[in-house]
Formats: sequence, structure tokens, C-alpha cells
Amino acid sequence: MRTYREDNPETTMRLVGLLIGVRVPIAAMDDLDGDVSVASVSLFGGAVEHDVVCSDSRRYDADALDRTAETVYNYHSNGDSTTCSLIPLLSFDDLVGRDGVDCAVSFSDDSPPENWQDVDASDRTDGHCDYQTPDDGIVDLVVEDFRSPD
Repeated sequence: MRTYREDNPETTMRLVGLLIGVRVPIAAMDDLDGDVSVASVSLFGGAVEHDVVCSDSRRYDADALDRTAETVYNYHSNGDSTTCSLIPLLSFDDLVGRDGVDCAVSFSDDSPPENWQDVDASDRTDGHCDYQTPDDGIVDLVVEDFRSPD
């Protein structure tokens, strides 16, 4: 991404991830640490622990995420059986794809990055595959978020 940004400085860059794939844009923002500016990051049904992006997290640097992306949209749904039942059963933890980020679990003044926006899509997604369904999913919300100046 650094090389691409150098070669294409005027290009608007956006990152997207679904389920376990949300780890890729989160890790990219952590690694980039502000070296490359990303307009937005859209996470759908994220299968990462609910506190992994909090400021006290040992896994990712919340400040790096904040420096890299203008806005991180975390689209989550408590109707998503994959992130609500299956994966938590396997990982023994709640996920950002179910109820959003939760920094209170660490019993500290921990907080998510300032650019983090949890978007509850429960009323529009009955299952994990519904996020990207054009007629019933949240594609129109994502496009609207792409167009918003924040």
C-alpha cells in the first residue's frame, strides 16, 4: 500500500473485510501506523474479539488505527448466527461483529480509536451472508458512508 500510494497519491483508498477477513484491514492499519492515509475501513460481521482494538489492547495499536484511517465502520448484527453463536463458541469470546467494540471488559478507562464507529445493522441482516446482499443487506449504508464527509 505504501508503494501504491507513492505511485498514485490522488487515489482514494478504502479497505473492507468480512468475518475473519476483518483482521487484514485491522492489521494493515496497525502496520501502516499513519504512513498511508486510508479514507475508510468497512468491517462486516467481524470475527475479532470485542476489545482487540481498544487502547489497552496488546494486539493492535488503537492510535495507529486512528492515524491511518479517517473512519472505521464496524457493521455488526446480533442476528448474525456466525458471529453470535458459532465463532464465539469456538473462541470463547464475544466479537465486534455481534455487538460492536466493548472496551469496558478490561475494567479500565480503555477506549476504541476515535475514528471507530459501530453501526448496528441488526434490523437489516438476519444472517451472516446478508451483509452484502444488494436488496436486503447494507450495501446502500456502506455507499452512503463512502460518500459522507464525516
